[in-house]
Amino acid sequence: MAARKGKCIQFGGCSVADAKEVVDLQAGEEFVCKECGKPLQEIQEAGSGGSRKRLLIIAAALVVITAGVATWLFWPKSRYPEEPPSTAAPADSAKREIRDIPPATSPPSTDASTPCGLKPVTQPDVNRLLTYLKQGMNYATQNRYDLALNEFEQVRQIDPNFLAMHENIAAAELKLKKFSESENQLGEELKLIGCFDQMNDADLPKFAYMLEVGQDASNPNLARTQVMRKRIKQACGAAHYNLACIRSHQGMTEQALAELRQAVESGFCDVSALRRDPDLAKVRAARGFQEVLDAASAKRETP
Repeated sequence: MAARKGKCIQFGGCSVADAKEVVDLQAGEEFVCKECGKPLQEIQEAGSGGSRKRLLIIAAALVVITAGVATWLFWPKSRYPEEPPSTAAPADSAKREIRDIPPATSPPSTDASTPCGLKPVTQPDVNRLLTYLKQGMNYATQNRYDLALNEFEQVRQIDPNFLAMHENIAAAELKLKKFSESENQLGEELKLIGCFDQMNDADLPKFAYMLEVGQDASNPNLARTQVMRKRIKQACGAAHYNLACIRSHQGMTEQALAELRQAVESGFCDVSALRRDPDLAKVRAARGFQEVLDAASAKRETP
């Protein structure tokens, strides 16, 4: 049997993976990382065309995923097919089933100079954050919400003030029908949004380090601030939408409609989700729902 080469992919938990070291193993040796003991990803030598091509495709996919997370595109689109827009494309869906993050079990660091005393992470471990975030997203897309929550908690440990952290947890808990816990997380998310909303343009970029604004931006901090404020508004709409889903499950129709109105006021305009999301089944027949739907449609059609 010929010698084999491999790479460890346990990023954030193994120094061999983090260093991107190539592991050489002799014939008969177990094909695992010598540090963490996890299976290695085999590196095919040139000439094994089919396998090599598959590895290149996988690598390209991982690059796309990582780039998407780095630019805050980790907020997934609606799982409901979009209806053809009249003029403009719809905003991102509010249902963050994997999106950006976990429950707060310890108070965030504070700074008296910023609204609510929020303190930015001085040296965020972006690679580890992305690893946990991506894995949580993967678990959520597989409907393994308990495992997703564990990954999102690791993100919280790295940055307790990460936008949409509480909302990710809330969306997963909603799927697990933990309505009270989900509601608490959405309340925390709205508090964080309120703090960010009050923040001045000099401080806000410190909490938006994940945002890539392009090399052509003449003032990167200003560009980050502008994008961050847009994300804050989207997060607000998403939080109210998910609160509406909770109220619908609880049979609180009027409260659900009130949350949907606030969601639309914040820019939420996913008409397909409003019409088809099973979490809103109890609300659609209520008087006032068509008004919400019309308002969302109007938002969607406004450039």
